[in-house]
This record gives sequence, structure tokens and C-alpha cells, in this order.
Amino acid sequence: MSLHPVRPKILGFISEDVSAWLVALLVLLAGGILTGLLAWGTLNQFHSQLRQRFQLLANERYSRIEERFQDQEQRLDGLRRFFANSESVSRAEFDGYTHPLLLRTQAYSFAIYQGSLHVGTWPSGRVYRFEKPNEWTDLGRLGQELEVMGMVVHNGKLLAGTLPLAEVYEYSNNKTWKKITRLDHTPDVKYRRAWTMAEHDGRLFCSTLPSGKIFSFESGRNVIWGHSLSKGWHHVAAIKAGNKLKLYLDGSKVSESALFDARDFQLANEGVIKIGAGASENFLGKMSDFRIYNQTLDVELVKKLASMKPPS
Repeated sequence: MSLHPVRPKILGFISEDVSAWLVALLVLLAGGILTGLLAWGTLNQFHSQLRQRFQLLANERYSRIEERFQDQEQRLDGLRRFFANSESVSRAEFDGYTHPLLLRTQAYSFAIYQGSLHVGTWPSGRVYRFEKPNEWTDLGRLGQELEVMGMVVHNGKLLAGTLPLAEVYEYSNNKTWKKITRLDHTPDVKYRRAWTMAEHDGRLFCSTLPSGKIFSFESGRNVIWGHSLSKGWHHVAAIKAGNKLKLYLDGSKVSESALFDARDFQLANEGVIKIGAGASENFLGKMSDFRIYNQTLDVELVKKLASMKPPS
């Protein structure tokens, strides 16, 4: 019996006689199909996530609009009952009843910025600056938000948190507000709050609901010493030394900032230097021998300046 030679096959499927170009083409075709399937699956997943985000945002906007309509409906229904239960209504009585309805709001948050009182409100989501008794300046609305919650001045900027999306805004000094971020993304709830704000050790902290988380943020670079000065004269020196900020009190270093790259910060501006009038309240006290140097002071010079006799 004659034996026929068995031709080897690659992986048991492709004969050795098949052209290498054909094998490469088949591999390329299979790779293209797999890549296409993967891309199609990724695209479907992206579209699904996009639809979910859009639906969530649409539901949030719808809830806010619905709330406003319900609020207006309650006001109009109260006005209807007022007329229905009155035989006659004078102009004074009408104004006395309707005027509070038009102005109904809450003063929810307060902050001192550039020496003036600022108040955040609900449900208008606006901030007002106090000028004098019975005179306020409208500084604009924070996006489409309904309530201005925590407000604080951080590194010269007025920042505020909001409801119902728990967003954080920065005031731009021209009656406009710039959205910085959104902190709470809890799904399927009506209200999210960037509730309270506080500054500690050069950083801004903000608490949120309903997630119950606390977020921190630093604008630029800061050096801070969280203590009150004792009574009497003190020598204070704030120094930028290379990649650090340092603070000296009576010749001794009391605080310094974290390391930073000075090239990341552009300090050139056309602002006016104000002595004793900062971004928050005005300085309450006395100053003497105020100096600005165009060079970095060394420790020995700082100690020498601090040892000088204070004014009588």
C-alpha cells in the first residue's frame, strides 16, 4: 500500500501551500472586523452615556422650571383668593398685598468684599452689594442657579457656591460670574448644595450636600499665618524667594508656602496698589515705614529691620 505524504497545516486550518500574502490578507481582514466591532461598541457606549447625561440635565432643568411655575401659581392663587374674599379693594390695599409677593426672597449668604457687604439670595440666585441704607447694587446672577449659598473671599477673589447644582462661581468685577466647577453629581435628587465655605491655611474649603463631601481648592499661591497679632507694634515682612513665599513676624519666619514654579504665574497687571484696603475688609490699625523692595531680602536684613525702634 502506498503512503501519501500528509501536508502540514498551520494551526490546523491553513495549508502550508497557501500564499503568505493570502494569510496576511486574512489576518488583516479579521483584525479590521474586530477593530470595527470594538469601535462600534465604544461608539454605542458613548452615545448611551451622552443620552444619560442629557436626560439627567434635562430632568434638572425641568424640575427647576416646574418649581418656578408652581411658585408663581401659588402666588397668583393667593392673589385670586384675596380678590374673591374682598368686596372692594383700594389701590393702597392692592399694593400692600402684592408688593411683598413681587419681592419675596431670602438673604441667604453674606461676605465682605472690597470693603462692602455682599448678600446672596434665593430664589433669584443673585448677589447684591450694599451701597447705603435702602440702596443695593445688583451684581448679577450665578448662571441659572436659584440660590447663592456659601460666599467667601479667597486670594482676592469673591467665590460663591450654589443650589440646585452645587456649582462654584467667581465674580469678575463687571457684574458677571464665571463658573469654576461643579462639586456634587449625586443622581436622582432635586437639590445639590455647595453649602458652606471657609478658608484655612491658604486653601478654600467647601462642603456639599447630599454627597456629604468636603472639597479644597487653592487659587494661585498663598502664605498665611492664622493667628492674631498681640497689642503693640510688630514688624511684618512678606517675601518671595525663588519658588517659595515666606512670612516673617518680628524677624522670625512664621510661615512659608508650598513649592511652586514662578513661570506658572503672571503677576504683571495694571491694578492700583492699595495700602490697608485689601480684597476683604479694610485694615484696622496703624502702619509705619511701609516699604516695597525690588529684591529678595535675606534673613539678616529682615532681623535688622525688625530690631529698629518702632514709632512712638
